[in-house]
Amino acid sequence: GEERLARVEGSFTLSQDFPDYWRVEGEAFTRSWEDRWIREEGYLRFLRSSVEGLLKQHGLSPGQVSRLALPPLFPRDQPRLARELGFSEGQVQPSLFEQVGNAGAAHPLLLLAAALEETEPGGRVVVAGYGAGSDSLLLTVTGRGERKVERALRRRKELDSYEKYLAWRGMMPAERGMRGEEVAPTSLSLSWRERRAILGLVGSRCRACGTPQYPPQRVCVACGGTELEPYRFSERRGRIFSYTEDMLAFSVDRPAIYGIVDFEGGGRFWFDFTDCGAGELRVGMPVRMSFRRKYTDPVRGIVAYFWKAVPEVRDGD
Repeated sequence: GEERLARVEGSFTLSQDFPDYWRVEGEAFTRSWEDRWIREEGYLRFLRSSVEGLLKQHGLSPGQVSRLALPPLFPRDQPRLARELGFSEGQVQPSLFEQVGNAGAAHPLLLLAAALEETEPGGRVVVAGYGAGSDSLLLTVTGRGERKVERALRRRKELDSYEKYLAWRGMMPAERGMRGEEVAPTSLSLSWRERRAILGLVGSRCRACGTPQYPPQRVCVACGGTELEPYRFSERRGRIFSYTEDMLAFSVDRPAIYGIVDFEGGGRFWFDFTDCGAGELRVGMPVRMSFRRKYTDPVRGIVAYFWKAVPEVRDGD
C-alpha cells in the first residue's frame, strides 16, 4: 500500500455557542459582532484553551511540538497567541494569509497540508481551527510528502477583477452570449449507475492485451476481448493531444478551454482544462487530473462534479 504520511494521535474539542459570525437562512452574507470582542473573547481565548487542553491531554510541552498551525482570522494576533502558548517563532506554521487570504473553515486543513510536507518524520504537528469554539489535532509525521502546497501557490492564478469574482459567486448576473445554452437535465439515476466512472474516473483495461479505455467498455477496442477489469485514470498523468480556446462558449472565465488528453499507459478522453488561461497551453504539455465542479443545475438544485485537466507543475517551473 501507499506510505502513510502521518498518524493522528489525538484531538481536543471546545464547543461554545459564541456570538461572533452568523447568517440567517436565506441571506447571502454573514453578520458579525465587533472585532475586538471576537478577537479577545473568542479567537484568542478559545484557541488558547483548545491547544493547551490538547497538550495537557497528551502530556506534552510546546518544545516537543515541531509545528503549530493556527488559523489567521486575525493575522497580527497569530504570533502573539503562539508566544502566549509557549511556542517559538520558528515553530509557527506560516499563515499563508498574504498568499491566499482567509480560506475560512478550509484554512486549518491548508496549513496542515503545508506543515506535514515541511516536517521531518517523527515530528509532531498541532493544528487548530476556530468556529463555535475550537478543535485541535495532534499528529505525528511518519513519511515525507511532496511540496504540493508550495508548488500550487507558486503557480496560482489571481483574479484580475472583482466583477469576475462576483459572477463566479453568483452575486452578479453574467452575460451568457449566443451559445450559452441551458444545462441539460441531470439524470440522477444515470449518475448513480455510472458513479465509479464519473466520480472516480474509473475506466476499464483488457485482461488479454492490457489496453485501457475510458469510459469503461464491455469489449476491448483493441483486440475484441470481453474480459476487462476496472482501471483508475484519476491517478494517471497525461499529455495534451489537442485543445481549443473557445471565446463563444459560455464561461465566466473566457475562453472556455477544452481538448483531448492522452494518458500515460494508454487511453484518452475529452476534458475541460482549468487553472490556466489563453495562450498558456501547448500540445504535449503534461497534465494531471483534478476533481472539480462541472456545472450547476439550478432547476433541480444539483451541483455536478467531474474531472478536469490541470497543467502539471514541475520543480523549477
